[in-house]
Amino acid sequence: MSVTIMVIAYSAAFYIMSVSEHERSKSRHQVPICLMTSLPIASFATLQLPLLV
Repeated sequence: MSVTIMVIAYSAAFYIMSVSEHERSKSRHQVPICLMTSLPIASFATLQLPLLV
């Protein structure tokens, strides 16, 4: 549950950051940040899947 809440908090912070960055200019750093942060989320989901099935 704590990992889920941390992911939600990070997603909200990244969304707020990307909206404010998008108003100024399109940031080319957003895509690599999204890709790098999706790795721990994907590994957590992969490791939790056998426990849920």
